[in-house]
Amino acid sequence: MAKWREKATHLLNRSAQQEPVPFELLCPCGETIRGTRRSRCQRVLCKSCGEPFFILPISVYPPPVRRKKRKTGSSAPAGLPQVLTDVTGRVRQFGRAARRRTSEAAKSWWTRSIESLQRALTPFRLIMFSVVVVVAGTGYWLHRSRARERAEVQFKQAVQLGEQALRNGDLLEAHQAFAQAVAALDVIGRDDQLARVTRQRYRECQAASRLCPKTLFELVTEADTVHRKQGDSAWQAEMKGRFAWVVLHTRVRRSSGEKEEEHFIVDYPLMVGGRPVELIADLDVFRQLDWSALANKQSSADERGVELIFAAELQACRLLDGKSEHWAIVFEPRSGFLWSDYANYCTLGFRAIDAQSEQHVKELLSWQSQTIGIKP
Repeated sequence: MAKWREKATHLLNRSAQQEPVPFELLCPCGETIRGTRRSRCQRVLCKSCGEPFFILPISVYPPPVRRKKRKTGSSAPAGLPQVLTDVTGRVRQFGRAARRRTSEAAKSWWTRSIESLQRALTPFRLIMFSVVVVVAGTGYWLHRSRARERAEVQFKQAVQLGEQALRNGDLLEAHQAFAQAVAALDVIGRDDQLARVTRQRYRECQAASRLCPKTLFELVTEADTVHRKQGDSAWQAEMKGRFAWVVLHTRVRRSSGEKEEEHFIVDYPLMVGGRPVELIADLDVFRQLDWSALANKQSSADERGVELIFAAELQACRLLDGKSEHWAIVFEPRSGFLWSDYANYCTLGFRAIDAQSEQHVKELLSWQSQTIGIKP
């Protein structure tokens, strides 16, 4: 308590002991005002313009004491701060690399593919690709146009040669000519009535020029003989080289199998070696027909089926074991087609018994022509 008087006296008398504190101000007119701060505030006027300024007195508070920096111990190595800095930098670089790898792995495959495509599709490459596409498209169009022009000429010439060969009765030459015409149609891409008639001529000439040299009865009789003497494997090996065409004018009926599968049975009663013969004609063309409309169209239709004239290629002739052992003649499903031309029908050796039968056959062929779309 005795020292408070001394402290107060020291604070009150400190202004006299302090050094003078100068001040310097810049007036808006450009004049510099200089002076010394006092223990009290003062009002100073500019000598040029008379602008007044308020000057603060000398601060009575002691200046702040600056803290001294703590000195590092002499035991730490001189190069330790640099080592710590290097380690910290490496850790930061490793962290940035790890984050970058994580972000790249997070990208989806689709995003990476798009980015790769964008990098690959530069403007120059796009321009070059467009030029190549235009040149290639133009070349293909020119080649296609010339091929179509040549095919048009080939089609007309082949049809004329085929018709001339049919009039001369040369089925082999007619088949070759119509084969060229069909090849030309594939290039042209036509599907009008003339194109359908030409394809029908080709199928009929193909079947007529490759007819089976034996009747179905002779074929099954030979199969039965070989089967009895040498077994079924010997006949099947011999049958492989005998695939040929047959043309039948008979009735066809639908039949359901054990698994409710639809089959088409040809009414062709034969007995060979005491075994019945069944003709299985599961042709694609039969599956496309409206059998209910056929039955209503033909007044003679009964349980034996619908009367048709068709051609098909032989596929197999084999002995089947079922409820009763019987021979089965199977036709190639994709080869079958309905006959349409009466002149080609007569070329095969079919002859009508009388005028009424001839008229009936012509009407049947005319109806089949309408069914397959070659006659309006």
